[in-house]
Amino acid sequence: MTIQSTTRLTFRCSTSEVEQARRRAEREGVTLSVALRCLLADYAAGRMPSVQIARTNEELRDTLRPIGVNLNQAARSLNAGEFPSELESILRDLATKVRELVWQLDALKRRRRP
Repeated sequence: MTIQSTTRLTFRCSTSEVEQARRRAEREGVTLSVALRCLLADYAAGRMPSVQIARTNEELRDTLRPIGVNLNQAARSLNAGEFPSELESILRDLATKVRELVWQLDALKRRRRP
């Protein structure tokens, strides 16, 4: 049974995103329209962890950025022969954030399993 597509959905994306999606659809042997409808159906059914992963990545990047800046400054001090007093705190923060990331990614993988 063929389902008649009667509703048009319009959204914006970059040219490179369209080209990447078109190439992927081509490799799968389907049209871009079919590929996007499959993604939409999966998303509607709650089977799209990539959106949650992208959100997690953005949050993590925003959290890790200041730690990275501090770590970079500490490395600069170490290279100059100084031992920065805040190095231990920076490394502890970094280890905590990495553990949080691993936990979040594991949780997303568990939700994805049927």
